[in-house]
Amino acid sequence: MKIITYGDSIFHGDGVDQRDNIPSQIGAILGADVKNAAISGAGWSVAGGTDSLAQVDNNPNTGYDLAILEFGVNNYGWPAELDDIRYAASQTIRAIQLFDFNTDILLVLPGPDFRWRNGGNVPSLDDKNSKGWSQNDLINMLIEVANQWNASYWDWRTSPVITYDNAVDMLQEGQKGVHPTVKGATAEAQAIAKFVKDKKLGQHSVQPFVTQTSPQGVTQVVANPDYVVQQSQPVEQPKVQIKLTSINSSSELIGVFNSNMTLIYKALEFNFIPQTFVDLNRGSRNYIIESVNELKTLLGIKFGGISFMDNDGMEVTTDGLITPSSLEVNQVISDLNTDWTILERFINVANSI
Repeated sequence: MKIITYGDSIFHGDGVDQRDNIPSQIGAILGADVKNAAISGAGWSVAGGTDSLAQVDNNPNTGYDLAILEFGVNNYGWPAELDDIRYAASQTIRAIQLFDFNTDILLVLPGPDFRWRNGGNVPSLDDKNSKGWSQNDLINMLIEVANQWNASYWDWRTSPVITYDNAVDMLQEGQKGVHPTVKGATAEAQAIAKFVKDKKLGQHSVQPFVTQTSPQGVTQVVANPDYVVQQSQPVEQPKVQIKLTSINSSSELIGVFNSNMTLIYKALEFNFIPQTFVDLNRGSRNYIIESVNELKTLLGIKFGGISFMDNDGMEVTTDGLITPSSLEVNQVISDLNTDWTILERFINVANSI
């Protein structure tokens, strides 16, 4: 198995020999070849430098069986808005999938950070930071993102490895820190490796996806038929039928967009996480463009570019989907209404088979 890891100082192994950091010990336990791309001080961010998206861009996961991401403790202590971190996590996971759809993804959710004490009180996962959100809020949001992108996540809270009570032995700074000792790194590595083995992550004898080029020269990633056949209990396609609403004015653009996208994602067995905007601006435009592009990616993953026949013998595809990039609001509304018609028809036919 080949594993690539991304993260901050916890995975980088600050304060311990590199042979004793968590990724190295995971590799030793699993007998895996591990490349550790973690950098001290990193966090969930789409900015350049050392953060999550830059780590993936600079160290692509192409050819790796499993990517493990460990970010978040620095986001809590030096916080941005939670929605900005959600966006960064989504973009980072999406980048991994685009580099290689066959790489399994595991989020190691951020562990307890005892560096930020609330007065003289024992630090709690519910303590709010300067942006008004807690470590629990961050962890729960990252679980939503993982579910949205069909990534796995290790939620250590169900069986904590490092606690305030054992921090003296498990953390280099004791009850005022976050960086594992060799003992703490070993315990973390053992728990993560067990999760990987139990979930059989990165252990595909047949790759789930393959690259296919059409007669017209269009190359796309599609589901591998051999992998589908290999599954002893294939997941039954949902039978959800959807009715999408047309957008009639700019005032209802975001509201109807979020409602329709939520219905579409539910029918595809994904979770859509909507954003809200007070005004239509560059942020809302980028949100719509990125959401439609991500939906196209998910449709490719789930259906592999195949078409269906409706009851009248007419071919149904998603070929006509438009990414609404116009600067004119009325054109955006028109393009989206075209997309709703295509998507409603395609999903309802696909889910009726």
